[in-house]
Amino acid sequence: MTHPDASPSPRRPLAAVTVITEGVYRALVIEALLVLAAVPALLASSLLPAGPLGTALLVLAALPLLPAHAAALHAWSRRGTGGDLTPAADLLRGLRLSTADSLRLGLPALVLLAALTTVATTATSLQRGVLLAAAGVLALLLARGLTILARFRFRTVDVLRLAVHTLLARPLATLALLSLGILTVGSAVLVGAFVPLLCGSLLLLALSRSEAPVVALVEERFVA
Repeated sequence: MTHPDASPSPRRPLAAVTVITEGVYRALVIEALLVLAAVPALLASSLLPAGPLGTALLVLAALPLLPAHAAALHAWSRRGTGGDLTPAADLLRGLRLSTADSLRLGLPALVLLAALTTVATTATSLQRGVLLAAAGVLALLLARGLTILARFRFRTVDVLRLAVHTLLARPLATLALLSLGILTVGSAVLVGAFVPLLCGSLLLLALSRSEAPVVALVEERFVA
């Protein structure tokens, strides 16, 4: 005799379709925000002349990417937490929570990155290597800091300290972060800047996944 509950349930394939649909929808909403935030930087890079003034204006034009980056990480962290499918609301909440913090953290970092790369263009080979290495470490710290402030509410100086600490305390996550950075820069240089832009949502999903050990570490040791 067959038990009534033994018949195959349609909920499992339906649940799989729901998860896929939710992921695609969330990716498209996040991608729309990233493209919108990148418009000022794209216009500035194509219209501004080379030189210190152009570099300074380009840094200002790139500022919207900082809160967009943090909000996207926040939105991806909300995936699968249950409740309604509201990626737009998750993004808006991420923007509200992290815009001020991301600008406080990211503006000095962008200015310093611009200065390092500008000086590197006129430096000797050895000096250029040192400057670009410093710029790479600074970029890693910025990315790690945005990951932390997208999930937690700390003072900017504490976010920076945690970023430095976790780069050393979670070497595998740092290696994954470095790999994503190389992939992003390499695709932009070899193919075009449109590649990381159009794949930005998926890159940030990969970043959110790879930074999970860092989030767990901060939650365990530094959140009461």
